[in-house]
Amino acid sequence: MAPVVRKARPKWMEDDAPSPDKVLFAWAQEERCRRFPGAIPEAPPPGWATWYADALAAVGGDEGRLRAAWLAWLEDAWGQARQPVCAARAFVGAEVWRRHVPGQGGAEAGSAGAAQLSPAEARRRAQLSVGRGEEPSAPCATGCGGVSSLVVWGHPLCRACAARLEADVPRLTTDSVSGWVASRACGALPAALEVMR
Repeated sequence: MAPVVRKARPKWMEDDAPSPDKVLFAWAQEERCRRFPGAIPEAPPPGWATWYADALAAVGGDEGRLRAAWLAWLEDAWGQARQPVCAARAFVGAEVWRRHVPGQGGAEAGSAGAAQLSPAEARRRAQLSVGRGEEPSAPCATGCGGVSSLVVWGHPLCRACAARLEADVPRLTTDSVSGWVASRACGALPAALEVMR
């Protein structure tokens, strides 16, 4: 009988509440291994946390643009020719990652993104909590009637729903958060609207 092999969490992800840069890196490795099944997950390259804060500031605090840049990197022929394939240490080079950011086409786009949020504000938002950035005054994506104060994996959530998400979903990924939000949105009509139906 073959022994059961369990995937151990990488040592760098052993924190109870990993920092946003570690969460982004873990997501990037998941996407990389999904795209290239033979790829071996990497550890964050030296300077990843500093790169994350600076890159987040450069894109105006929008982590979604960094995620889109990573997905574009996975499709890059030059990156696929590297060994290891589409390595993070190659991606963090300023001339590499910036080329893959949607809407980042040149110096003007970079300065426009930086004008949206100062580097200090972007760093502050990056450190708020795992996978979140602030987006006040948007309606909560669950339809609970609350006003969002957080964006979790691209979904604006109120603090109460964000707390429920963390309690309900043990591992936050793009798919698990989207599934949880969709399940809540289907049955989360406020009582007043429920009576009107």
